[in-house]
Amino acid sequence: MDSDLLRALAEPNRLRIVELLLERPHAVLEIVERLDLQQPQVSKHLKVLVDAGLVGTFPVAQHRYHGLRPGRLRELADWIGGFSVLWDTRSSARALYERSLREGRPIPEPGHPFRIEHITPAPVAQVWQAWTDAELFAAWFAPDHFTVPSCELDPRPGGSLRLVMAAPDGTAYPMEGEYDAVDEPHRISYAARPLAEDGTPLFELMLTATFDPVHQGDDDATHLTVDAAVLATGPDAASYLAGLEPGWQQNLAKLDRLLAGR
Repeated sequence: MDSDLLRALAEPNRLRIVELLLERPHAVLEIVERLDLQQPQVSKHLKVLVDAGLVGTFPVAQHRYHGLRPGRLRELADWIGGFSVLWDTRSSARALYERSLREGRPIPEPGHPFRIEHITPAPVAQVWQAWTDAELFAAWFAPDHFTVPSCELDPRPGGSLRLVMAAPDGTAYPMEGEYDAVDEPHRISYAARPLAEDGTPLFELMLTATFDPVHQGDDDATHLTVDAAVLATGPDAASYLAGLEPGWQQNLAKLDRLLAGR
């Protein structure tokens, strides 16, 4: 994040000007009247905002108007969006700590079991649908020789995710979670908790997937990045966590076959 952008917004009157310009472009005298400021003061603040790339100036008849430049504001929005994992208190540090105390599960040091970067030979829209449509999700979200006989998705911030994976011998592996961020079709993240036989979480992960359009020859494809971060663990979590990355590699291979078949 460009610190000049934050410094430009840190002054209260400059922030008031930016909020005013959200309505529409304004001339200097309009800003003076609306915000009850002195003209030299407004001109000085506008220069800072223009230099920071937040405001643009353009002539209309005999007047010069000042309006917001959306590109810099989008940079700010993208930066703030990176903290969206904190907006859902179910995944906040305090909530995790309190829940782990109740359940007798330690919170580990922050960790990232894996990051997988993968090219899926399908357009972003199709890959996004495979991540958010329950029937399609169930068709690929399981390692080789496993199936997903039950899958419920509510892909919106705070929405739930529930599924059951079935092993070849019939053993059921349920998982529950909640979506933290859903920015169609760019990024999706959710907390996932595989459950033990007694219904207690084995561990908790935050999975974040980003979808970027690329090309393979003349065809549209998707550069898919999957990041995992450990939020909490139980006493039996180690063996399961060790198999996560190879399991996800198998999942993504199944995703490729699914979309190729469509």
